[in-house]
Amino acid sequence: MTSIIACLPTYEPKINENNTEKVDLNIRDLQEKYPLGCICCGTTFTPGKFYAMRASHFNTEKHKKKCLNPANQLFKQEFGSSSNLKEAFDNKCKELREVKKLAYEYKYELDKIKNEFDKLKIKYEVIENLNIEFQKKSLNNIHYENLIDL
Repeated sequence: MTSIIACLPTYEPKINENNTEKVDLNIRDLQEKYPLGCICCGTTFTPGKFYAMRASHFNTEKHKKKCLNPANQLFKQEFGSSSNLKEAFDNKCKELREVKKLAYEYKYELDKIKNEFDKLKIKYEVIENLNIEFQKKSLNNIHYENLIDL
């Protein structure tokens, strides 16, 4: 079922590759990335208000504090001390390879534990069956006397 109401996306600054930080979009980028408008700092900006957004809203302290500074902090945390985006991308790929390697190691360990569990389960079933057989044999060897006659 399709929705009648379209939710506007939250504004996201772009990456400036020259100094590897997030910067505000220009008018053309806004129109291309958000053709229906966007929400920034709790305010809805339609395509008709992009010029006002660019001219006044982007220059406010509220925008810098709520949108641009957190985006830059997150960007720096994710890309660390990389000097360019290619290096940051390569570092993330290396990190993901290491995580994937760890996942395979953990899967291997879990498979080993599962195999040991299956072996123990089989031994338990064998012992349980032997115990049942022993109980049946021991009951057959008991001689019952008529206690009333005694």
